[in-house]
Amino acid sequence: MPLAHAARKNFQGLTMTHLHKTIFAAVAILFCVTVHAQSPDATKDAVKFEQVVPPDAWLVMGMDNVSATRERWSATPVGKWFQSDAVQALLKEQLEAQAKKTKARMQELGVEEDSWSWPESIGAGLYLAHDDTLDADLPHVLVSAVWGAGADKVNTLFEAVLTEMQKKDPGAVSTIEIHGKPAKAIRVLDKDAQPKKKNRRASNSFVPDGSLDHIETLYFVRDGNRFLFGSVKQDLDEALGVYEGGGKEIRGRLRGF
Repeated sequence: MPLAHAARKNFQGLTMTHLHKTIFAAVAILFCVTVHAQSPDATKDAVKFEQVVPPDAWLVMGMDNVSATRERWSATPVGKWFQSDAVQALLKEQLEAQAKKTKARMQELGVEEDSWSWPESIGAGLYLAHDDTLDADLPHVLVSAVWGAGADKVNTLFEAVLTEMQKKDPGAVSTIEIHGKPAKAIRVLDKDAQPKKKNRRASNSFVPDGSLDHIETLYFVRDGNRFLFGSVKQDLDEALGVYEGGGKEIRGRLRGF
């Protein structure tokens, strides 16, 4: 469907040049999967995503079971309209062209054509945390997704993209450790090297324009079938602790609230 394939197109063209923009792509997936997800029923997660982010987060979105959400969407009037023969016929050429681009991109990365699949569950959050060095409240981003049988293939795809980025910009990706697990620190290019953005009104986005410009590094870590992506290393470390504790642990950043 249009929205889902738009998100897929963003992923295919990913070069990591503007990595912070992928944060919004991750959030967009929460909407897109309801239209085009083809994942099996997810195993119920013992920890809800909202337990991982601060209680005053200004945006928390999540799907505990993407497959069930897709089924509910399909049963709505809008979902049925998208699946109608008339709409499918209208989109046929576009979908076929997109399938060719997907195949070409996977070949370019050197991975199998079916490496990408939608997660079984996903959550994304935006919230403020105080930075003692700058003495200011800065926006943080955290995304958590769980894959089932396709976890290894998806990980291979992620690794291929990061390898591509490292080749194009040596030193952009480094291996670190988060909560005792191997992880990646992904350097965001200096904003002066990025093309100028078109001016837009802040009301057009749930995130004010320029509010994430302070992010210099993004972090990625895999824990079994769970993948976490965020703007602050400590956030990922504490989130993994919450997941390991079955939700009983309290994030250190929350204790002062």
